Amino acid sequence: MRVELARVGKSYPLPLGSVTVLQDIDLLLKEGEQCLITGPAGSGKTTLLNIMGGVASPTWGSVSLAGVPLRRGERLRRGVSYLFQESHFFYQLTMLENLLLPLLHRREEGGLHRGEELLDRFGLTEFSDLSPSLLSRGEQLRLGIARALLDAPRLLLLDEPFSMLDPLWQGRVLELVLEQCRGTQTTLVMAMAASLPGVEQFRQIRLFKGKVISDGIDNH
Repeated sequence: MRVELARVGKSYPLPLGSVTVLQDIDLLLKEGEQCLITGPAGSGKTTLLNIMGGVASPTWGSVSLAGVPLRRGERLRRGVSYLFQESHFFYQLTMLENLLLPLLHRREEGGLHRGEELLDRFGLTEFSDLSPSLLSRGEQLRLGIARALLDAPRLLLLDEPFSMLDPLWQGRVLELVLEQCRGTQTTLVMAMAASLPGVEQFRQIRLFKGKVISDGIDNH
């Protein structure tokens, strides 16, 4: 999915003025492009993902997905999948049931098989009948990423997707995500505090105080 942001800014009101967290962001992502957004805490990474996904609206500027202006709340209908920093689960449901939630309203054939396949690939099959409350934070994160991939999104937004994973699973999960995105021409945007091995050929955008300070490929 093609993503275009034109002079996007975001500010929040304060009792004595306002605080600006994004300042005039111009960004064009091609369909199938892989992008890593880095920067220190408070630089605007999560806010930028929220705006790309329709979770939040910009204070000024415009956002278009596949050439169509995006309005808040359209992300599910428009083929966007978003992994938040904190995954939310229904603890009264099993892991498999939580994983399949994005497909329930459409009753698609093959959904169960797809869900079971993802649990296996993410090393979670043995826990499929358990509540997510019984999992470690890393296991919950793997479940959240698997759920984000379930519906074959056209735009995949991942906010700190490897923060709770050990190095072995970091590499494996990144491999699974890239495999999915290449197979479906999914545009991938990940927000992280710093880079990690395996993303050297991503387009790397660095934010600082709400501004883009670099944009390119890290060849080092």
